[in-house]
Amino acid sequence: MRSLWLVALCAILLAAPALPKDGSTEPSIKDTILKHLKTSEAFTLNVAQAMAEADYAFKLTPPQMSFGEQFVHLSQGFEYFTSPFSGARPNPPKPPSMS
Repeated sequence: MRSLWLVALCAILLAAPALPKDGSTEPSIKDTILKHLKTSEAFTLNVAQAMAEADYAFKLTPPQMSFGEQFVHLSQGFEYFTSPFSGARPNPPKPPSMS
């Protein structure tokens, strides 16, 4: 039992420097998530713009989604992922086209 307390104390002491302190300049969880989402957005838009519009219907094999369908799927998944933060029920619209 004594060794269990010693392990717990060591874990707390090792984790203490990682905990944010008042007045800390460490980014919050919200800031970290927003930074990640902005980086992902920039990357995704660069990939979408690099593909020629004529190739948005490209499929490697018939059962797979096309490039355009993949981007629709990605954006709808993003809405499902972020809906708990807004409290809204996800209801992604169907796009008018896949281009």
